[in-house]
Amino acid sequence: MTGSVIWTRVRLADVAEVASGAGFPIAYQGEKEGEFPFYKVSDMNLAENKIFMCSHNNAISDQVRKKLRANFFPCGSIIFPKIGAAISTNKKRILTKNSCVDNNVMSVSPNKRYLLSEFIFYIFINKDLCDFSSDSNPPSIRKTSVEDWEISIPPLEEQRRIVDILNHAASIRRLREEARAKTRDLIPALFVDMFGDPATNPKGWEKSTLGANIKGFEGGHSPKAGEDGHSPFRILKLSAVTSGYFLHQESKPAPYSYKPSDVQHVKQGDILITRSNTSNLVGAVALVRHNTEGLLLPDLIWRIVKLENSKILSDYIWAYCQNRSVRSKISQLATGTSDSMKKLSQGRLRTLPLLLPPLPLQQEFSERVAEIEALSALHDRAVTTAEQMAQALLAQVFDQPT
Repeated sequence: MTGSVIWTRVRLADVAEVASGAGFPIAYQGEKEGEFPFYKVSDMNLAENKIFMCSHNNAISDQVRKKLRANFFPCGSIIFPKIGAAISTNKKRILTKNSCVDNNVMSVSPNKRYLLSEFIFYIFINKDLCDFSSDSNPPSIRKTSVEDWEISIPPLEEQRRIVDILNHAASIRRLREEARAKTRDLIPALFVDMFGDPATNPKGWEKSTLGANIKGFEGGHSPKAGEDGHSPFRILKLSAVTSGYFLHQESKPAPYSYKPSDVQHVKQGDILITRSNTSNLVGAVALVRHNTEGLLLPDLIWRIVKLENSKILSDYIWAYCQNRSVRSKISQLATGTSDSMKKLSQGRLRTLPLLLPPLPLQQEFSERVAEIEALSALHDRAVTTAEQMAQALLAQVFDQPT
């Protein structure tokens, strides 16, 4: 309950109409001009249709619609897959105009006297469609299973208030994603502006190799199963490195026992590189920027150990290895007969060409990177606050007394 607002427990069928789509013969497919978009499950994958169905591959006239005996579903209806493996993808979308859907899709059209489209959409977002599906092969969703679903709803005014807050949280998430994308673009651009493209070395920096400027590499270890299956440690995920950034800890449980000699802890300030992966991800580099207590290095990742009086700063190595031309050279150093799995050897990686700009310039670059990431951290905190508010509201929606 939100304040003194009364929530009512209802069957979905009491506040919305649930229906399946119609058959869509191939002979009528391919036309994009028409009064009614005719959506298939695949249309939910279009980039423009992440939440709202804004783009379509097929459309029909009202005359064809009647010939096919296809009902149209009103703007604001929620659609989702109803047959086969597509159910487990949990795709839910909102129609932006009156539309038809094929017989692999189900629609929920809210009664506007009781239910806002976006409000029921947010309820659906936290509903696993597999809860509705049968055990048949292939699985399917029956209309009655959806109709009998009990939900809690407040009055329309309260629904609008909740939707506004959840939309605001979603907007902040989108802005954060955009900010992250801009950060990914900004730092490589800053690197080229300050140091030039390593492929052509237009500023004439001293040439060297990675091996001549580091102490070496330290590798993780394969986990060994323990007797009790419990461990105080977690293992770093490859995706934390292959993303190119390590602004947050990404890890998975490590239900293993370890001997001290088997443990390689990830430490703040580490430069990490993947030694084995697919052809486009082998040699990915990340810089650890946060406390990593209890986090272990897996065997597919190396730590680059710098010399005590190194002529290169960690931020510079990290950004240098992010450069497209350098990544290409690293990929060429990897060996393997299949693109699905390439491997780097320490000896070959040591031969990687490395440019050595002056330390003061590297330091200036490091400081500017820190400023960019400080701004990124502010966005992260805003997202965390918005997410907490959104999750609290969604919990209320799903846990209301009758």
